[in-house]
Amino acid sequence: MPGTNANKDPGQRTAPRAGDITVTGREKIKLTGITGVVSFDEGNVTLTTTDGALTVDGSGLNITALDLERGEAAIDGRFIGMYFTEPRKKSGRRFFGRE
Repeated sequence: MPGTNANKDPGQRTAPRAGDITVTGREKIKLTGITGVVSFDEGNVTLTTTDGALTVDGSGLNITALDLERGEAAIDGRFIGMYFTEPRKKSGRRFFGRE
């Protein structure tokens, strides 16, 4: 039946859906498209997403929910800002510019 998971292998991991960010009152954030956690502490949280690395800056930050199979996360705390970092592309050149 279309739209159901009846034929899905229970051990098969689903791909995280595209990334969305919802901020509520500068104190709660819900994210989708999460593929991993790089680092976290009370001052910043860095996650890998389907759109690149995402860093959230603030104070008293806490990851309150994390489901990598569904690609979802939730963070509470006081948010100052957030930004994406594009993954570095390999240029095929070495450190000193020689191939």
